[in-house]
Amino acid sequence: GVFLFVTEPIRHGGEVRGVVYITRSTRPVMVELYRIRSGLIRVLLVALFISLLSTLVLAWTISRPLSRLSRAARRITAGERGVIVPVEGTGEIRELGQSFSTMTDELRARAEYMSEFAADVAHEFKSPLTSIRGAAELLAEGATEDPVASARFLGNIQEDAERLDRLVTRLLELSRIEASSEAMQVFDLDAVLRRVIERERRAGASITLNYAAPTRLIRGREADLELALRNVIDNAVRYSPDSDSVRVEVTAGEGDRLEVSVTDRGPGIPEAHREKVFDRFFTTDEARNGTGLGLAIVRSVALAHGGLVTASIEDGTRITLSLPAVVS
Repeated sequence: GVFLFVTEPIRHGGEVRGVVYITRSTRPVMVELYRIRSGLIRVLLVALFISLLSTLVLAWTISRPLSRLSRAARRITAGERGVIVPVEGTGEIRELGQSFSTMTDELRARAEYMSEFAADVAHEFKSPLTSIRGAAELLAEGATEDPVASARFLGNIQEDAERLDRLVTRLLELSRIEASSEAMQVFDLDAVLRRVIERERRAGASITLNYAAPTRLIRGREADLELALRNVIDNAVRYSPDSDSVRVEVTAGEGDRLEVSVTDRGPGIPEAHREKVFDRFFTTDEARNGTGLGLAIVRSVALAHGGLVTASIEDGTRITLSLPAVVS
């Protein structure tokens, strides 16, 4: 075995009188060192196992969900429809998956909206274009020899062209509102209403205004809201009998909201059409040269301002626009 040797001289009076000699085996020390080393190795092995297990858990809870999200994103980018975004993991990873899924649903809804919108536009344009084409072909085939027929065909062409012009104008208004990124400002709702009503009165309309709400301020895009109010009031004026006034009332709604109600004494909206009046291109009376986009624009403006619009029957039609108010 291995031994430790220690010697120390014994001095007395400056002279070495003897030597102390100690010897001891190192075996107990080595045994203790081996024991400590074995313990350290076990600790390191346990730490390595825990580290490996943690890595596998992280790979399962983080890398795997992220990898599946990445694959879903690539499929969506490639144009694949109906991709279901997996929502897995915990904490921020799950929040990321939920946000990605919400974004995908919104994109899918937007794509469906654009597809339906394009189909609706094509349908609305097809009818007047077909009429114009038919009249033009008849004129080209010799209908010009009959002055009365020629005048009728030219009148049809002009009428359909004017309808197309109105459609294009309304579509541009609707697309501008839905794509607008203009910042919202605080403005006076009463001033906007009076401006719209004064314009209608100059055209001969009879309109009464009752502003009963305690606040006049809202936050939004003033030009868009003025357009929406003009559409609602213009509709009410067109459908009201000449001898009746259109009533405009502003009251305080629930939850710090302002409710603008426009009531006419017209024929009203059939029950079956109550939920459709805000759809694009829906109209109950094409004889009045409506495009079916006026109330669709109103709904888009309301939604853009965090509001809503409803229709009800009260001796005519009552359109109510509910908007968040600015409370001082």
